[in-house]
Amino acid sequence: MPRNKQKQIDEVCSFENVFCEPCVDGKYFENDAPLILEIGCGYGHYTIAMAERFPEKNFLGVDKKGDRIWNASKNASKLSLKNAGFVRILIEEIGDFFPEGSVDEIWITFPDPFSKPCKHKKRLTSARFLAIYKRLLKPDGILHFKTDNLKLFDYSVEVVREHGEILEEVRDVHGGSDGPQILREVLTHYEGKFMDKGPIYYLRFRIS
Repeated sequence: MPRNKQKQIDEVCSFENVFCEPCVDGKYFENDAPLILEIGCGYGHYTIAMAERFPEKNFLGVDKKGDRIWNASKNASKLSLKNAGFVRILIEEIGDFFPEGSVDEIWITFPDPFSKPCKHKKRLTSARFLAIYKRLLKPDGILHFKTDNLKLFDYSVEVVREHGEILEEVRDVHGGSDGPQILREVLTHYEGKFMDKGPIYYLRFRIS
């Protein structure tokens, strides 16, 4: 591993806007504004952009890669964002990190499709993960899902139909005006690179 990358991993948990352990009282910000999570935030582009767009809400990006969180933290600090933070944990551990019923919304943005059938349980929209999200979310909590992988999207639609309620389904975010405008105005880094190669799919839903 390059020395600089290892240095980033070693020091990232010391940053003020990075959490590697749960807060005792479950409060990650100094206010009671709505809390929105981005699962698999990578370098934090989407979390930061949403925090800029909605200063009245708090955003936490979650990722396991220390070097990615390091860069996300630095970029948020440069913008003096007080409503953006980052959590470095395995996604599987997220259920133990936040108090029950403490999250208002969850964004799942362009996750690994885990195309092999033997790995479908690792998909972030599998029933296993929906059960984890349900515990974290408030009773009226909402989930948002974006992907460019049609097979993953169709799979997710079926799982949600079985375990929740679809509130909105858009099968070509950038090909029309369906869905909220924010879907076309705030993009993930991955989305910006690949949106011209095919449709982007979006799902808004609740878990029952």
